[in-house]
Amino acid sequence: LVQAAVYGISQMARYAPSNLLAPHIQTIVHQLLALSQGNKEDAGDTIYLHEIAVSALASLTLFGPFSNLKFVKQDVIMNIFLNNLPLEEDEDEAKICHAGLCNLIENGSINLGAEAPRVMQIIGGILSDVEEGLDVATADTCERLKRVLFEMVQQNPQSVQQAYATLGPDSQNVLNAAIQDFSQRRSRVVTP
Repeated sequence: LVQAAVYGISQMARYAPSNLLAPHIQTIVHQLLALSQGNKEDAGDTIYLHEIAVSALASLTLFGPFSNLKFVKQDVIMNIFLNNLPLEEDEDEAKICHAGLCNLIENGSINLGAEAPRVMQIIGGILSDVEEGLDVATADTCERLKRVLFEMVQQNPQSVQQAYATLGPDSQNVLNAAIQDFSQRRSRVVTP
């Protein structure tokens, strides 16, 4: 029942008028925080619940109707969100959250200078999952992630190089391929 309730909250965050959840938002957020604490690798049999709690929390507070809550710090929620990406257990929730990650990066909510290693690890994980056949990101989201990587390299090569050095060889290979793919396609664009 808890899984169904958490899933329902994420759906309400996206599709219901915010006034339905507003009177209960503090209780809901505190429960989602409790469910999403810790590392998903340590969640064991409750990994699905853990991931949908992360998704519901992000859908409410990071890219949803309650992004300006005063009773919880945004950086706490952002840290929980980033620490648990990429999501893999529920492909629909993963797609929503991975697109939400792109939105947060593109609107400047994530400091790419400070978060370069973690963001690169997450992007590498998402693109690797997609390469392996998991349907956790749309083609548009993958393209946006590749653009983010390319722009990170262009804007702050030293920070990216330092972050890159902390990654394993598989992640490095996926990121290299993504940056190269985006760069090649970008160079073929002809403007009138």
